[in-house]
Amino acid sequence: MIVETARYWLDRIDWRKGDDYPSLLGVMGPDEYTPISNNNAYTNFMVSYALNLAAEIGQFGGATPAECKQFKTIAEKLPIMRSQNGKLILQCEEFEKYAEPRFDELWKDRSAFFASQVTQERIYRSKCLKQADVLMLMALFYDKFTHEEVQTAWDYYLQYTTHDSSLSAGMHSIMAFRLGLEDEAWDMFQHCKGHDLDVYHGGASEGIHIAGCGANWQIIVFGVAGIRTALQSDILYLEPKLPKQWKSISFPFVWQGSSLIITIDKNKAVIKNNSDKNIDIKIFSVINCVPVGKEVIFNLK
Repeated sequence: MIVETARYWLDRIDWRKGDDYPSLLGVMGPDEYTPISNNNAYTNFMVSYALNLAAEIGQFGGATPAECKQFKTIAEKLPIMRSQNGKLILQCEEFEKYAEPRFDELWKDRSAFFASQVTQERIYRSKCLKQADVLMLMALFYDKFTHEEVQTAWDYYLQYTTHDSSLSAGMHSIMAFRLGLEDEAWDMFQHCKGHDLDVYHGGASEGIHIAGCGANWQIIVFGVAGIRTALQSDILYLEPKLPKQWKSISFPFVWQGSSLIITIDKNKAVIKNNSDKNIDIKIFSVINCVPVGKEVIFNLK
């Protein structure tokens, strides 16, 4: 499957006259309000990741050495577009040239979706996001970007994000926790869980938002506990940021086959190892081994 999808991407790219790099044209990234764009950062990064993987293991899937070399070459050349000063990763190469959304003028009722108050045609030509796009990329590959790059993306794209999608607030909450923006993180969490739990506004009366439910779990695990995924760290790594509204959190977690119970309060993190092997865990700068069947306490202050 990896090889066949890599072959597809080789066929999907275009070389425009005058460019010394390949492009992915006419694509839609996570933001559904920008449906036909060029060199979307999320798409290009993910395709590059997939092509690099195909180059690494393609020989086991029937790829020739020449194909593997081509996979690698295209992966290295696919561009991630940036602003002129280089500080902002652009959602797509034309994003800065889109029209301003004029939210103050056109979005009078903020309790209703932006899309319910303007035409679809206006949405498609304006700087307005339905949900996280560049920030989604940074959430998945957090270690590939500097704190300044993440903060710059947050500051720029948040002002244009409508959160019309139930998928949006959860990802923004996770990123706000990682940036240390506690109030923004809490507000986004309230927004996300409210899709199903806010009975006053209908909640789940017409069905639950299953991806939003998943986002609520991810906010706790990846936002509050600050766990890095296996894509981001070889060792189980946590950076807890417990909101002032809570005394503690506790949840089960499986890391590379090891079953754990993680409990975090204001002063400490307690890791209980319920698996059949010892496991190393890093919390901020402290690494400790949690033996089989034992608990280890990490002081957070």
